[in-house]
Amino acid sequence: MNFEEQISDKQIERSLWFIQHKALIKKIIISLLIITILGLYGFSLFKFINIKIGDSQNNLDTTQLKIDLSGWKERNQIKELIIVNKDIINLGGNKFDVVVEIKNPNERVALSELKYKFIYDQQESEEKNTFLLPGGSKKLIDFDVESNKIIRDVEIEIINTDWERLSPTETEKLKNNIFTIRDEKIHLNSQNNARNWVEFEVTNNSPYNWQQTKFYVSLYLGTKLIAINEIKTEKFYSSEQKNLKTSWFQKIPSYITVNIIGETNLLDPENYIDPK
Repeated sequence: MNFEEQISDKQIERSLWFIQHKALIKKIIISLLIITILGLYGFSLFKFINIKIGDSQNNLDTTQLKIDLSGWKERNQIKELIIVNKDIINLGGNKFDVVVEIKNPNERVALSELKYKFIYDQQESEEKNTFLLPGGSKKLIDFDVESNKIIRDVEIEIINTDWERLSPTETEKLKNNIFTIRDEKIHLNSQNNARNWVEFEVTNNSPYNWQQTKFYVSLYLGTKLIAINEIKTEKFYSSEQKNLKTSWFQKIPSYITVNIIGETNLLDPENYIDPK
């Protein structure tokens, strides 16, 4: 017996519709596939472009960071001391005063301790110690150097340096005028080996009391340094006035000019006298 299932009219209609629209359906499927592929390609391209832009920005930021760090290092790198001038004063009798002026070019870094010695004509001085404020300069002096021949040049050998970086507030504080120097008087004697002296009055303008203070008195003939002396004072209190003087026993011209500089070690806590 034959039990074949009969095909309904609806199935026949569907088959006829599919046959009639087969080409259209194929086009739609192909179009959808193309749209999907293009969409995926576009999405991939968009992500790729974003990644590249991100990498470029990161590279730019890294480059900029390196530039900024380089500039920061350059601004904060400690610069070496500068020798401003050298003077050798012949005192006669095979004796000389050797003077080297140095400058600290660092505006925010102090030299809390500088150990050094002088080198001249294959001789050397004993080890010396000083300090240097930010942006400051000073004369390093070796008094009464004995030499059988004329000293024509001098060098400074740096043994040790202790640098101290300061805040802007500390730096500004160090720039305050500590001393007022006035009433400078020059007393000259035209005779050889006679006493010549300079006297002056100085006031401690700071609110602090100092254990030790130094004053350097320089005599110039035009721009040439012809004599220099150092005055040390102990216990210099705030608002106190002192009358100081220093002498030379060498012939000094009458048309000299005088330069007086005072200094006290603001970086040394032991230099401050506690108020009572």
